[in-house]
Amino acid sequence: MGRTHKNHLESHIHYGIVGWGGTYNSHIKQLEVIQKMFIKIIYNRNNVYSSDLLYTESKILDVRQIFLYKMLILQHKKRTDLIPIQHEYNTRHKKKL
Repeated sequence: MGRTHKNHLESHIHYGIVGWGGTYNSHIKQLEVIQKMFIKIIYNRNNVYSSDLLYTESKILDVRQIFLYKMLILQHKKRTDLIPIQHEYNTRHKKKL
């Protein structure tokens, strides 16, 4: 039961998180409360069960961790698009001619 519901929950959180994951903390907090509630329902835990422990046991990332993970993946993919800055002034990393 748990895995199917877990995947369904995660797919909803992952969808578009790069766009909305950097929103105000008040909005993220609401999502975290909902995520914790659903995880406890999926894994049949009571309300006082530690959410941190449940995240660890179920190997689920919380909303903020998902956002950071997705941003890191995006940055890793884009790193090949970076162009080095060219300048004429002396720095310690400027190649000597």
